[in-house]
Amino acid sequence: MEIRFAIPEDVPGILELLRQVGDVHHEIRPDIFRTGCIKYTPAELEELLRDETRPIFVAMDGEFVAG
Repeated sequence: MEIRFAIPEDVPGILELLRQVGDVHHEIRPDIFRTGCIKYTPAELEELLRDETRPIFVAMDGEFVAG
């Protein structure tokens, strides 16, 4: 497993992880969290990746964003 700075090509994998986290929150507290919600849009996430003051890391399992 490799941990590195996220790059724009990682956005789909990061969004999938965010969806999974949202689903877990929904399962535990459906009164607060809606199913299928993702915290950021792809454009917002790409903008965050360009912000050097807010580093984002990914854990890679081969070519797969695992965390």
